[in-house]
Amino acid sequence: MPTLLICTVGGAPQPVVRSLLTDPRPEKVVFVCSADSEQSITTPRRPVQVRERRCVCGQMTHACFDPTGVLALAAERGFTLPEDAYSIVTVSDPQDLTACLRDMDDQLGPIVDDWLRRGPEHKIIADPTGGTKCMSAALGMVVRRWPCVLRYIGGESRTRDGLGVVEDTREKVFPCNNPLDELGYQAAEDAITLCSRMNFCAGAQLLEAAIQRVSFPEARAGLQALEAIMTFYCLWDRFAHRKALSALHRVRRYQESLGRHLSAESVAQIRASIPEWEARLGTLSSCQQATRELVEDLLANAARRRDEERYDDAVARLYRAIEAIAQCRLASAYGIRTNRVRADRVPEPLRSTWAATKPGSSDFKLGLQDAYALLNALGDELGKKFCSSSLGDRKHTPLSARNMSILAHGFTPISPDVCDRMWEEALGLAELIGIRREALFRFVPLQRRGG
Repeated sequence: MPTLLICTVGGAPQPVVRSLLTDPRPEKVVFVCSADSEQSITTPRRPVQVRERRCVCGQMTHACFDPTGVLALAAERGFTLPEDAYSIVTVSDPQDLTACLRDMDDQLGPIVDDWLRRGPEHKIIADPTGGTKCMSAALGMVVRRWPCVLRYIGGESRTRDGLGVVEDTREKVFPCNNPLDELGYQAAEDAITLCSRMNFCAGAQLLEAAIQRVSFPEARAGLQALEAIMTFYCLWDRFAHRKALSALHRVRRYQESLGRHLSAESVAQIRASIPEWEARLGTLSSCQQATRELVEDLLANAARRRDEERYDDAVARLYRAIEAIAQCRLASAYGIRTNRVRADRVPEPLRSTWAATKPGSSDFKLGLQDAYALLNALGDELGKKFCSSSLGDRKHTPLSARNMSILAHGFTPISPDVCDRMWEEALGLAELIGIRREALFRFVPLQRRGG
């Protein structure tokens, strides 16, 4: 398989050479160096040198040093890397983690993108063995987003009584899959970010794919718990109340594993909310007419769309909520259904006005404006409030903007101002059927553990 090897480079070439010689041998190599360690790549064969150094005990000791570069040593061992098969990335400050991270991200990103575009069979190995600790840490942070294998060159025999560097020719390769993928951390982090932006369905789909790649049972359970709550939110957000009620059983099943990725506060709120969610969804899934619970659900959904600045979607929900408020009051207080209203239930002079516009009909079917007109004629405070508000002004009502919007009958997108006006008017009407804005239903925020 075609392999791209990315490795950090320090003063000792041996670990890098061992990485080059390990199967699968790379087709392309990126050496990440500091200004000082760059010479460790291309320096030609030189004699081994012996250097004296003073031990901590005060005695002088001798150390062998091979100044020959990585490419020359690798060629001697049977692996020649042509000039067009490698590149050198230099970090500006090998002791500054931020500088290392920035420099690697800027320079490695285009190289990796080009490599991955060649096809799914093109693999990446990242080796952070060499270089400063900052360089190694930065490489680990940069590669977390890429499909790659991590490789570390260690060994069982070290200098300085096991505390120094690995002895030459005694290196050992330690490969592992990207642990952020293996443990699901990256997928969980990305999904929680999507969820914070109310992309519940996208978060759930991302986790569904990640679950298949995770082998550890605890890690899999953590992702399944997160996927369950996001799927639950997704279904509820789509008004799929019956399916959401079924999905809630999976949330209950995996609730013990939610703490693997979510904060203790989020987990506690979810556990405490499950009985309320079950009761609320039970009511919503059995609704056959407009109810206070349905109105609140519409308003809560509109609030989420408004927070996303999806004003056309928000107004569509607000329009339906305003209509449902009137339907709810007519049904609960007067036993009137707006799809078929007998003429004798309509007070004069409104009855005659409607009869003139619908001759030959003994029943009336009411739209939003007519529903509130009937409430007003019945002396209901809800009808009076509507008719005295901007909603009841047929020439200047924000409802007309909705009618001319892209999602209704026109071509003009809804402005934030129109959405805000409808939001305030809808909440004012909702208060008259017992819905308080400060108690409006909200999903429990999914906050990262330790975030």
